[in-house]
Amino acid sequence: SQQETATKCQTQIQQLTVQQSQDEAALGAANANLSAAKATLAITPKTIKEGECGPNVKYTLYADIINPTKPVKAVIYTTGTNGEMDDYQDGEESPFHYDSLKEVSIGKGVVRIGSYAFAHCTSLTDISIASSVISIGDGAFYFCTNLKNFQFPLNLTHIGRYAFAYSGIVDVTLYTPLDYCGERAFINCKSLNTVSFKTNETEIASELFRYDSNLKKVNFVVFFVG
Repeated sequence: SQQETATKCQTQIQQLTVQQSQDEAALGAANANLSAAKATLAITPKTIKEGECGPNVKYTLYADIINPTKPVKAVIYTTGTNGEMDDYQDGEESPFHYDSLKEVSIGKGVVRIGSYAFAHCTSLTDISIASSVISIGDGAFYFCTNLKNFQFPLNLTHIGRYAFAYSGIVDVTLYTPLDYCGERAFINCKSLNTVSFKTNETEIASELFRYDSNLKKVNFVVFFVG
């Protein structure tokens, strides 16, 4: 009868609706599991390159598994007591010239960061530097536009020309025993807001803060000896 046919159709529709809901729930769970797996892979480091970048200095580059050819972290360390990183020229490929590089760790025993070593690393945001570093070479962080926070080592004595030019650095605090801050070391740092010199005698080269349009305050804290 028509009544029985209608009842069967209605039952089938209900069954299909239930099945569709179950399928959607299963698909949602599968997508959630996939997202979780991708997130886990993204933070799982994979060594993609190792090498030397100076006498007694080596490096390891790490990538995540999702993008295994693009390094996101660099670790620099010494194989002896002390070591200086190699110098490079602007436009020359250093081992660290990747726009994907986000994090750098410079270990104990490294005493010098090489010239233009990290220039144009536009994704670099996090850097940790051992207290053994006493010198930063010319253009070492040139055009690192997303590098906003930088903890200058307390034993730093030398900052080279253009070392942080065009970077995203926000605040700068420099300490004794710094004795030289090179020409245009912080030129065109549009986010630079405050600078403090907590030093005895520091030679400050020309145009150090030129075109730093947001720079509001430069403090000099002078220490007298004797």
